[in-house]
Amino acid sequence: MEELHALSSAYGKKMQSKEIILMVGFPALLLGTFVCLLTYYWFTVIPAVVLGAIYGYRIILPKIVKRRYESQSLLARNKFMNSMTQVMSDPNRTVNQSIDYVLSRTNGELHKELKELLTSLAVGSDPERVTELIYQFGKKYQEDNLFNQFLEQLETTIHEGKTNIEAMQDLTEHHNDMLQKRNDFFKLKDQHLGGVKLLSIIIVGLILMLHMTSYMMSGGMEMYMSGFAHNIIGHICVSIFIPSYLYVLHGFINNYFDDSVMEVQVKTKK
Repeated sequence: MEELHALSSAYGKKMQSKEIILMVGFPALLLGTFVCLLTYYWFTVIPAVVLGAIYGYRIILPKIVKRRYESQSLLARNKFMNSMTQVMSDPNRTVNQSIDYVLSRTNGELHKELKELLTSLAVGSDPERVTELIYQFGKKYQEDNLFNQFLEQLETTIHEGKTNIEAMQDLTEHHNDMLQKRNDFFKLKDQHLGGVKLLSIIIVGLILMLHMTSYMMSGGMEMYMSGFAHNIIGHICVSIFIPSYLYVLHGFINNYFDDSVMEVQVKTKK
């Protein structure tokens, strides 16, 4: 939990208690409702609710916090690249001066890291030391190849004293495009999420229709109870349906939060 709080507060937006309750409570309520409507056994509903809560806490909540952190971090890096490219278009500015200038435009974790990098660079400009500092700074964001190539351009500028502004602009433009494609990709995922929600609603609707049919035909729930919920046939159906539904849902959740496809490499001239 401490790690989740650290990630959620890295860019100033701490995880709220209501978010935790929602992410833990929703799967618990969903699974508990399914089991309750299908079995009407309290000793099966309680374990289902507990299992749903544990799944929400251990699986869903960390994935949501991680995605939010990665999105905020990516936006911060993108803003840094755009600002640095704009500032370094002035040939009279050094890399250190440019970083110092754009510090006020950064926030959260990246702001602290840039401040530490600037302090370290100001101590000395030994080529090997500069290379190591830039490498250590970008190591944390190694999946963001464009950002690391941008840092390489800054390193080259420090060593050679000449800014390849065209290469920096090219990398920044590609990073902007990547960010837009990432947003479009998330929108597409949200559409599929809507489909899964609709499927769950349809399943609940079908179960309720069985209840309604039983009520209309027998004036109560006796037919549903004896013919399905408390019948061996119902037990077999439920034992197949619930694990199958959870298997499909778990697979979808893993795919929904898998954002690794956004890794991009671009070759530029130094």
